[in-house]
Amino acid sequence: MSVLDLNALNALPKVERILALAETNAQLEKLDAEGRVAWRWKICRKLCAVVELWHSGGGKFASGESDPPGHSGDPHRYRLPVPETYQFIDELTDKLKLNLKVYRAAESAAWQEARYGKLWEQGVEGIEKYNEINKVEPMNGR
Repeated sequence: MSVLDLNALNALPKVERILALAETNAQLEKLDAEGRVAWRWKICRKLCAVVELWHSGGGKFASGESDPPGHSGDPHRYRLPVPETYQFIDELTDKLKLNLKVYRAAESAAWQEARYGKLWEQGVEGIEKYNEINKVEPMNGR
């Protein structure tokens, strides 16, 4: 299965782009999970800029300091050095014309720790409170 040329794909008229993507999806449906992951890594390497930017790991993966969650031991894992994560995000957003939204807790990490202690060390209840403060509330716009 060939790797997508995103520039060529974006240059196509809308109907042709939809047909090309439908053909790619049909080919992907024939692959098993490992085949799909391998295909995805080829896309990532080709773009040389695609990184999982989920920030729940404190930005460590996006900055190249660690592997993405759940990918330890993955034969298809990769490390892309991103020395300036925020500039990289801005550049990628502009290049791909993304409409990114940044969600963050109202309180800084230091403020949360001073107020609640180390929630991640307080068992299930602490983890649930941490997730509520840092993931649920920001996404709900509170």
